[in-house]
Amino acid sequence: MKIWKSFRADIHHMNPTVAKIPFQKLAQQNLKHLSTIEREIFGYEIKDGVVFPYQTKYWDIKPDGTASVFLRLE
Repeated sequence: MKIWKSFRADIHHMNPTVAKIPFQKLAQQNLKHLSTIEREIFGYEIKDGVVFPYQTKYWDIKPDGTASVFLRLE
């Protein structure tokens, strides 16, 4: 909701207030919020070399317990 409410309508409709939006600060805030969303959906931990997703409903877990994934290491 923080990303959704961050001047989205003003930018989309090119309202006059767009000229006063601090875009650099807004972009930094939205990237932090996006990172929070990514951690919530794609977060995982590794135990004994095995990936354990926090939210298995968002992962394509096969019957044998494996999953095809792309990991972005930080």
